[in-house]
Amino acid sequence: MSNRGKIVKLNYSELKDFDIVLTGGRSLFAGLIRLFTIGKASNLDGVTHAGLVVDFEGQKLIAELKPDGLELNSLESYNKGGRGPFIVDVLRVPEVEADFSATKQAKQQIATDLRRGIEYDWAGDVAFVLKRVKQSKEKFFCSEYASFILRKFFGVKIRGQGTGEDSAVSPADIARYSVGKFNPVKWFF
Repeated sequence: MSNRGKIVKLNYSELKDFDIVLTGGRSLFAGLIRLFTIGKASNLDGVTHAGLVVDFEGQKLIAELKPDGLELNSLESYNKGGRGPFIVDVLRVPEVEADFSATKQAKQQIATDLRRGIEYDWAGDVAFVLKRVKQSKEKFFCSEYASFILRKFFGVKIRGQGTGEDSAVSPADIARYSVGKFNPVKWFF
């Protein structure tokens, strides 16, 4: 892993399309994610959420699946400090940098999904705890959506805890997969 810890200032000029933003939080929900997806012994420092940087018309935003569905949000919301969510790490996927056509298509997919309204997969979250619960094939949670975009457009296959291609990929799975594969971004000042 790269420079783990809470990022207070983000160097936006270093961010590129489809960099992976791994975040943490202090909410009850974040605590449950840590408990059931990271495990007891971990160097993942509280990674509980994942999103993708997307540059839309010169504005660098984070495409992320939240409980209300797919959203494009400012990365500033993670730099407020206090008890809110915070950025833990930003990772660059080498396959993305080399493929302009796929980057354009992936952005179109996100725009289409925003219009269509991708729903959050609550059953998928519960499936980490109760293995009998079946995940939805039409819904995602944050890291499953990031994994879906990276696989479909850039050929990056992140193995989750489920049986499908992007099934049950947790934020911790992305962080584990990234070791030695993705490049840390110079995201801090």
